[in-house]
Amino acid sequence: MSQQATPPIVSTPQDSDLQEQLLAARRDFAELQSIFDAAPVMLYRWTLSTTGVARFGFVSQGCRNIYGMTPAEMVADVRYSMDVIHPDDLPGFQKVVEQSIIDLSPFNWAGRLKFGDGRIKWIRAQSVPKRNPDGSTSWEGVIVDITEQQQAEQARSDAERERSALIDKLREQNERLVRQSEAMAELSTPIIPLASDVIALPLIGHIDPQRATQILETLLHGANSHRARIVIIDVTGVRDLDGYGAETLVRAAQGLRLLGATAVLTGLRPAIAQTLVQLGVDFGSLLTRSSFQDGILFALGTRAADGPRRPAR
Repeated sequence: MSQQATPPIVSTPQDSDLQEQLLAARRDFAELQSIFDAAPVMLYRWTLSTTGVARFGFVSQGCRNIYGMTPAEMVADVRYSMDVIHPDDLPGFQKVVEQSIIDLSPFNWAGRLKFGDGRIKWIRAQSVPKRNPDGSTSWEGVIVDITEQQQAEQARSDAERERSALIDKLREQNERLVRQSEAMAELSTPIIPLASDVIALPLIGHIDPQRATQILETLLHGANSHRARIVIIDVTGVRDLDGYGAETLVRAAQGLRLLGATAVLTGLRPAIAQTLVQLGVDFGSLLTRSSFQDGILFALGTRAADGPRRPAR
């Protein structure tokens, strides 16, 4: 018997079309894989069974930059990705996973990874869950390295805290300076009671506009609170007395007269008196004495002549 020849395989048009579709699909997959691998993030599919067993079904090349592992290593051992989660952030991670399993809500978590060499890296994981026919849950999403962003935010936060601390410190220093200024002002314009109705105000230094206001307030308040009949204003310690300072003393005398008190100016030096005469300052409403002691003698003599003031009912 002669051996029958095997008929040649002939490709049909349908087979040719199928091969072309397969080649096109492979090209599309290769292009998509290239895009996945070039992305500066880690794309993944993560599945958790009903018994709590987790595994990666897919991991892109971005895992090298985030975890320092190859996709094959990540797929082979999912435990590494869990072990490097910072212990302080692990409870929050587990809580988000549990909630996503219950209601299939999107998984959105940001936290730290702590590696064996002590490095800390911040990541953000975002994915969409779906329930599989066997009851397991899978998440498909992306993990992004946000370390630089987090460090920048931390730097801004630290700078803001330093700024707030500096503002608080400056505020405290300002308040302390105000208190010191007020204390010095009180010391610089002290009211000295000489008798039940005689007070004295020794002035030292220069009388500027701010201090002039203070002198007026101190004199009027002191005369009223002590029910003074005579107020001695001693300028022995005043370095120089210009027209403004002299007018302040005149206004003080006028204000004291309205309160029923007499102002006595003491310690006016000749050089200052000559300057004030040249400036045309009128001291007509002021009684003057050459020294503080003379002013005290005048006040006590006037008080003795007038008799003690009757106490207010």
